[in-house]
Amino acid sequence: MKKKEHTFAYEWARPYQSQLPTIVCLHGFTGTRHTFQSIADQLSTVNWLLIDCLGHGESPIAIKSEAYQFENVVTELAHFVQQLGLQTYHLLGYSMGARLALGWATVYPERIQTLSLESGSPGLATQIERQKRREKDARLAQKIEQEGVRSFVTDWEKLPLFASQSKLPTQVQLTVRHERLSQQATGLANSLRGMGTGSQPNYWPQLAQFTRPVAILVGALDTKFVAIGQQMHQLFPNSTLTVFSGVGHCIHLETPQLFGAFFEQWLGQAKEKVE
Repeated sequence: MKKKEHTFAYEWARPYQSQLPTIVCLHGFTGTRHTFQSIADQLSTVNWLLIDCLGHGESPIAIKSEAYQFENVVTELAHFVQQLGLQTYHLLGYSMGARLALGWATVYPERIQTLSLESGSPGLATQIERQKRREKDARLAQKIEQEGVRSFVTDWEKLPLFASQSKLPTQVQLTVRHERLSQQATGLANSLRGMGTGSQPNYWPQLAQFTRPVAILVGALDTKFVAIGQQMHQLFPNSTLTVFSGVGHCIHLETPQLFGAFFEQWLGQAKEKVE
């Protein structure tokens, strides 16, 4: 039987060592796998598997629209990692990546050693909310296709969600902008239609069933996700909630040293719980 081609672009942050645990990392919308490299550089006691999500970076763009459907992406991610020979692993996701990671964990809980959700959400609770969000995402997707990535990124960067990133060093801001501008309109548009919050299943009822250790990470300036994080913390049976002061939505970008230090401590504590 012919071996299936890898669906996702990926890389190991450093050469893989079989005796070390592995962290699988999923970036946010308009991001790439490279966003976690600086965190991986701080922590050498684990393998870091960095993946470009569908429609982003070097992963496939011009593929059938159904491949972008949220549940299909989750399934393909899990199968892809299994093809790499990983049976169990730690899972870290940021924003869109956190939503995918949560879906992944609910479908394949036996494979997850720990789950870390940075600025993530279990989705919208009602069908009406999801329908309204799908319509909003569809309009935005059409705008990207009509006006191009550069116009979209210029508007995207002005969202209140990213206001705190204006305090970052100029070079960091330029790196993030370059990452966003490197995307293709088709990939971003299809990602919004298939993997946006409106297309995400409602995972709220399933949180209580996931018993592995969960780290919920939010920035204090990101008040919407602080509230979501608090709600999730009440529902997960084995979770911690950490609010990072002085930062917003993208914690690992805005305070990489603190994020890396937290993650090292978290993995150590979670290992003790699991063992």
